[in-house]
Amino acid sequence: MALELNGTSIPASGVLQVNGTSLKEFKANGVLVWTSTPDPITIMKTGSSTGSWLGGGLHGGDAGYGTYSMAGQGYKNTTNGNIQAHGGIQNGNLWWGGQESTVGYNESRMCSNFTIDTKGFKYIQFTVERDYGDPNSGGPAWCGIGTGGWGSSPNAKVNFGGATESPSGNQWSGVITLNISSYQGTYRIHLGQYLQGATWKDPYKAWRNNYVKKIYMYA
Repeated sequence: MALELNGTSIPASGVLQVNGTSLKEFKANGVLVWTSTPDPITIMKTGSSTGSWLGGGLHGGDAGYGTYSMAGQGYKNTTNGNIQAHGGIQNGNLWWGGQESTVGYNESRMCSNFTIDTKGFKYIQFTVERDYGDPNSGGPAWCGIGTGGWGSSPNAKVNFGGATESPSGNQWSGVITLNISSYQGTYRIHLGQYLQGATWKDPYKAWRNNYVKKIYMYA
């Protein structure tokens, strides 16, 4: 909310200066009466991004990741058993998932090759889309943040899709929101999905394509 000080209205997105010092919060008699709110940030949208991304798969002899940007798009595919996992950039969007089959397991992972400062922000919004060959198997895809690098566990995440998650179905697009109020500091964006084998699956029948088309952080 705005702060009224000596007849001057200072908006939440403004800057308060006292004796030449910029303040992000103001207290009166020990009571917090105003806090600066940062402007929203678009971290990524189709065709543009704050920086490059790391994408690939966690398991198998060719496990690892590649580095991809909007200018240098591509993806890394890894195989464990006959389960494939990939991660990268396709058509200007972040793309991860793979192909489930009869034998093995794998994990598709992506991670920003840059960090974001979440201080003062409350939410990260992910505009996502998915296309699944078989919606009723495998783990859900997820979007989150973490302090570690590629392949590490996120500190906070929000799921979408999978056998037990809502919304379910082969195709879906929408917006999911991660509350980051309790995660204030320096983080990376993390994306992932666990891929598993099942004896009843024909080889590579159950594909998993997940896309992020926009990442938006706001207070």
